Amino acid sequence: MSLQIDFDSLREIKFDWAGKGEETVEYRNLNPEVKCFHGLGSVYICKCQMLKNMTWHIFAPNLKYLAIGECDEIVEVIAKGAEDGGNLSPFTKLLYLTLFDLRQLKSVHWNPLPFLYLERIEVDGCPKLKKLPLNSNSAKERRVVITGKQLWWNELEWEDEATLNTFLPCFQAR
Repeated sequence: MSLQIDFDSLREIKFDWAGKGEETVEYRNLNPEVKCFHGLGSVYICKCQMLKNMTWHIFAPNLKYLAIGECDEIVEVIAKGAEDGGNLSPFTKLLYLTLFDLRQLKSVHWNPLPFLYLERIEVDGCPKLKKLPLNSNSAKERRVVITGKQLWWNELEWEDEATLNTFLPCFQAR
């Protein structure tokens, strides 16, 4: 199953987990076994000018393809407050991550993540994205291709020297 949203004035994507829209449920109060998008395999979000984050992805454990672009207000893909989601580890099955023309994007995730199947990260037009959610163990000996402009790559901050050495041979300049 895939989800594609291309809607100029979209401000937020909100799911009524509580039912009947009468109360708000915080991430930490959700049961991930019941409240997940298990069948969601790909998400493409484009031109949602008012959207700030895509935190609900933590409830899509089988997500393989994620592309986000031309969303002028997105600062974080997964908002930092989502650590209340308990033991959820987003993007463990992700194969491809594409981020383009996200002028305000600063973070995909606040901590390094285990990308068990990740093959490719593409970044273009994300000048404020200075750190990827990677460490030397993120790819588990898989070769992850990272593409982007050389200037962006040169300005990336790394968890440590081992992380840089793990991903340096995988970079392809555009």
